[in-house]
Amino acid sequence: MIISTHMKHIRKITIIANYRKKKALEAGSSLVNEFRSKGIDVSMPDLTGYFDKPEEDEGYKVIASSSREANALIILGGDGTLLTTVRAIAQYEIPILPINVSGMGFLSEIDYTEKERALEALIKGDYTLERRMLLNVEVGHWKSIYLNELVIHRGLSTQVAHITINREGKVPITFSGDGLVVSTPTGSTAYSLSAGGPVIDPSLDLVLYTPICPHPQFIAPFILPTYEKVKITGKIAGGTNVTITVDGQVTRDITKNDEINISKSKYNLSLIRIKEWELFRVLRERWNWRDMREDKATEE
Repeated sequence: MIISTHMKHIRKITIIANYRKKKALEAGSSLVNEFRSKGIDVSMPDLTGYFDKPEEDEGYKVIASSSREANALIILGGDGTLLTTVRAIAQYEIPILPINVSGMGFLSEIDYTEKERALEALIKGDYTLERRMLLNVEVGHWKSIYLNELVIHRGLSTQVAHITINREGKVPITFSGDGLVVSTPTGSTAYSLSAGGPVIDPSLDLVLYTPICPHPQFIAPFILPTYEKVKITGKIAGGTNVTITVDGQVTRDITKNDEINISKSKYNLSLIRIKEWELFRVLRERWNWRDMREDKATEE
């Protein structure tokens, strides 16, 4: 959903580069020099080692403290770098421009080869903002926010997981299987898609639930409205407990009586768009989704 088309000129930028990728660090250093040459206040925090232990939150604090005063964030890396940054700065709702320097970069606005275009657009204010919804997950006193998906799974167990999805005043949804993916529309093209879920336009306001290898097999992916607060419980045959993973990065074991609470976040992600971002165009470009008419024409 495009939320603004008349944007202010950017004067203060923070660059978040994936410290594990040499290309990202080199690209960040280059952009720092280019922005400074044009009078832009720019910084790039050193994140080396902070995310080697995902359960520690020092890395998030460094990103937040270096970013909260910025007009915009530039993310250099891939989708994983973006997902990490969103958890760190969601409450500040700072516009983010993801630039892909390696890998698929499905959520990235542009590739690094187009950096000159991005630099000029930011300085002139020639860009739009696209809003993406975020979800909250809370388990006891622990909570997190996410852009793509929460996965409830068996962890190291080989036994089947029993999942119950409780909605206030409504019949519970129960099934057994390998687990459950709870995703945003943005996350519909990630783990959920691999598990048999549909592709959903990211502008829609909904929550997608995709069972993983469910039994019985007719338990299909389903959609619930965001205004419903959902409580999920899970247990594994044999008495062990389920595990949850947030955006493929943060994992937490769930104790026997824990409830996993899902709700829509009051914060949104604002993505900077230099050019029009259209879901199915990106699918064709990044995943080589082909037009059946093109295939037919080739055969003829």
